[in-house]
Amino acid sequence: MHVPSVSVRFGLILEAYCRGSVDHVKLLTKQLDTLSKLLSVNRLVKSGVYASKVRKDITFHLVF
Repeated sequence: MHVPSVSVRFGLILEAYCRGSVDHVKLLTKQLDTLSKLLSVNRLVKSGVYASKVRKDITFHLVF
């Protein structure tokens, strides 16, 4: 991906795939949203400010 020609080629292939597979793009979007939320929770837990509250919320969501 560091070589410009490879990056352009990969980008074109990926764009063609995404245009042809709309259902998979929707699934990937949901996965990206979930990943963003998990990264936010990770930052909060590491900061220690809301660690106990976040842990309680995560435990609650994992149980239900």
